[in-house]
Amino acid sequence: MTKVQLIHPGNDVKYKHLKTGYSSYPPPSGLEIIASYVERCIPKIRFEIFDGNVTSHNEILQRLDADVVGITDWFTSHSNAMEIARVAKIKNPNSKIVIGGPNASNLGERILLNNPEVDFVAFADGERTLTQIIQNDSSAEIRNVWFRGSDRKIHFSSGPDININDLGLFDFEHLYETDMRKYDSKEKSYFDEIDMTPIPISSIRGCIKAVKYGSCTYCTIPMTNGVRVMQPNLVWRQIRHLYEKYGIRKFFETGDSFTIGNYPEKLLEAKPKDLDVSFRIYANPDTISLKNISILKSLGVQEIFIGIETVDKDILQLANKNYDTSSIEKTVQLLEEYQIRVFLPFLFGLPGETYNSVNGNYDFAQYLISKYSNIDRLLISLAIPLIGSKWFDTLLKDDDIVTCYNEGGLRSLATDDNIEYERLFLLSLHKYCHLSFGDIYTILQKPLSQNLKGRIGGFGCLEKYVVELENEILV
Repeated sequence: MTKVQLIHPGNDVKYKHLKTGYSSYPPPSGLEIIASYVERCIPKIRFEIFDGNVTSHNEILQRLDADVVGITDWFTSHSNAMEIARVAKIKNPNSKIVIGGPNASNLGERILLNNPEVDFVAFADGERTLTQIIQNDSSAEIRNVWFRGSDRKIHFSSGPDININDLGLFDFEHLYETDMRKYDSKEKSYFDEIDMTPIPISSIRGCIKAVKYGSCTYCTIPMTNGVRVMQPNLVWRQIRHLYEKYGIRKFFETGDSFTIGNYPEKLLEAKPKDLDVSFRIYANPDTISLKNISILKSLGVQEIFIGIETVDKDILQLANKNYDTSSIEKTVQLLEEYQIRVFLPFLFGLPGETYNSVNGNYDFAQYLISKYSNIDRLLISLAIPLIGSKWFDTLLKDDDIVTCYNEGGLRSLATDDNIEYERLFLLSLHKYCHLSFGDIYTILQKPLSQNLKGRIGGFGCLEKYVVELENEILV
């Protein structure tokens, strides 16, 4: 019987204090979805899933012993992911090592170039790709993956996206170590506790805004074949399964925008009358209207992550995120009337940022928080030029940026897989903006309204490091 270990690493040391906005990280639903799908395709197989936010990194390393090891790679956990790959290959040289996840989808060739222990890097959906990796000895039979060919060169084979209606049900029975009772609404006052973590589900894949108007310049989501949505009856079947098995009543739909055409209306039409659950969703500020908000409320939407990013129109235009900023307050007010909480994210340091634009965003956030009672969380983050974004591509073509980043061969922006994003952010800030990180940090340290229940510093533990790095670069 083939043994497969899937691993969601914990954050690297540098990012270990990044905050989520909730009391804990959710269990890795994505890996459970993959495991459940593969099990239906391959009968003789055994899965074990490790969550690095629960199980220590050292214990994960000690327990590596599978025939196939799949590792999720985020930019915040890349170093840990590569160490897991190295140790897994040392312990079992015949094992297949697969890297996947949002960071890996844009790093495929670089990971294989710099990490000989990695055999495959999956692109986008992982369910069918991992199934094919397990079933096939020939890399040529596997789709949506980077691999080394018999000529020792790195190749990519493309294939169709998976039909998400074929995913089937998932649960959390493969997890090595977790206590699902903490999500049980029957045992704790979980349903009404705003700080408790909603469980991620995946019924929407793709970004409708990117399909219609192109990606935002800072976005790294791979553009595949548009937006895919799950049939409403299958969505409710999955939700009922998790509720009946674990008592889970709070869910986080991870699609980039929940308000896609009449999809919320179709979900409401199919909603079982006896199922009392709630949702956190993503939405663009100009997609919430009086027409659809009552539908969202009836579905059980309790919190909406509204993608503001900035209210500076020049920066929005440069970022290809054009929306009517005047709609933000109307949206927040409307949501307050329907008692739906709001999560407001702001990005600082996008190209075109100025001292006045930072102040303008801060003042606007202060104004909203002081006026509306439904704003529970404010997310303050650096805008990071992640690989896979148009912003990163622009910096890669900038000779001045590349020269300063590479620093005489100490690093390579063109080939490294472990990119020093703080350095790249600062180089972009100094060339394409009109202020320093110190200016941004000073403004954002001003106190906000006491009405705010949760302010989340997206900088995590990086403030001191970034300030020191900026002083080094300026010297």
